[in-house]
Amino acid sequence: MLVESNEIALDLWQIIAHYGYAHQKHKAIEELSELTEALSRDLNGQGDRANISEEMGDCYLILAQLELIYGNHADVVADVQTKLERTLALVEAEKRGDTGERDRDPGGD
Repeated sequence: MLVESNEIALDLWQIIAHYGYAHQKHKAIEELSELTEALSRDLNGQGDRANISEEMGDCYLILAQLELIYGNHADVVADVQTKLERTLALVEAEKRGDTGERDRDPGGD
């Protein structure tokens, strides 16, 4: 789980129980969009580091709630590890001048 403390997990379950699964899924879309907007402003030279931190915090919390809702901790951990390894391999290939994979999004898939 993104949040390893049982106490925090219980707090998150309390939020989920109060608002419901569907509401929190909509909330995830909203929070991720707000982070996207904050990062876009930063790329345009109008970024606010405090706002980016706040939006990242919101995203961490809502992603932790989604992990609880979907009960997919093991899958998330495995996917993170796979994507990390793939990205590191891409970085190493690019350092060697092998750009055949350059068009791929190293953080996505």
